Amino acid sequence: DFTKTLPAFSEARVKEGNALSDLAFYLNSLDKKQQTKETFHLIIRSILNSKFPNLVAEHPQTMIGRRGVALSEVYDHAVKLGIINKHRAMNDKVRMEYFEKKAGMVTVESKRSTWRIVFGAGLVALSAIFIQKCM
Repeated sequence: DFTKTLPAFSEARVKEGNALSDLAFYLNSLDKKQQTKETFHLIIRSILNSKFPNLVAEHPQTMIGRRGVALSEVYDHAVKLGIINKHRAMNDKVRMEYFEKKAGMVTVESKRSTWRIVFGAGLVALSAIFIQKCM
């Protein structure tokens, strides 16, 4: 009977589908610096977990694809370790900044013009000091 089977199937699979899409996007960072730190975190946590499994929990990345481990369990573990929230904040920030610039919602100042202003202000200050000493 499909009227009972499909809702039960959907209820069981929606959780796994949402976990899959969130893990795919939020288990890694779009920021290079943060992703480098995360890679070191993965390596160090994996080594420590292999030496001290009772003290250090494994990294969620190593749990993916293991038989008997549901993606919703991996997601839950990643949330408890703070990985998902940290990467969600950074990835959403990177995406929004890109969208705002691409859509023309915000203007992007050239770093060169900022340095010109700083250099010019410094030059004016040095000139003022030089003039004061000469008089």
